[in-house]
Amino acid sequence: MLYRSIFDLVQDFMQDETFSGDDKVDAKYLRPDLLIIDDMGMKQLPKRSGEYLLKVIMRRYEKRSTL
Repeated sequence: MLYRSIFDLVQDFMQDETFSGDDKVDAKYLRPDLLIIDDMGMKQLPKRSGEYLLKVIMRRYEKRSTL
């Protein structure tokens, strides 16, 4: 299980994209059986936040549907 706020998730992806781009963050969010993303709608998210969230959701779905 992994519990993260949406703001932490977005920050993780933004830093990964800026500094390494080697998909370590992808693995972090795909590994746990249960991912809880909290704080949605509490304040304005940075640009591209929706893209990062959709990426996590789609890759987790794809991973689970192939099992």
